[in-house]
Amino acid sequence: MLGKTVAKNLQNQSGSVPLYSNNDKIKLKQLFNEFDFLISFEAIGKELEQTYYQTESILENLDKKILEYVEENKAYARPNTRILKTIENLQKERIDLHKTLKQVEKEMLYYEKSIDRYEDYQQEHSKNKSQHSPRL
Repeated sequence: MLGKTVAKNLQNQSGSVPLYSNNDKIKLKQLFNEFDFLISFEAIGKELEQTYYQTESILENLDKKILEYVEENKAYARPNTRILKTIENLQKERIDLHKTLKQVEKEMLYYEKSIDRYEDYQQEHSKNKSQHSPRL
């Protein structure tokens, strides 16, 4: 059974007329979809980079706080349990943030590899396009 036959049968059964698109419309829609994808992909990359730098900054601040509490605790003759508990909590927070930073690094590497693959695809696609275009 041919596609025309299936379309006509479906049209007869449903009572609605199918819309046919020409190749130019399909290509234009595909270009719009690719453009939207690229914009969102670029935004994701910028967001990853921003998250990475923010997380690094927070880690640096946590390190400074931990050092401040360690120095404050040294001022006491006996260890201050409140300060020790605070240091412990800050260290747990630091560990969690460090895990987040490592995850963001992995995502950034994946993003960069994806960009490289896409650029390779574009170069290959443009090469193929130029090879198939008629020469005058």
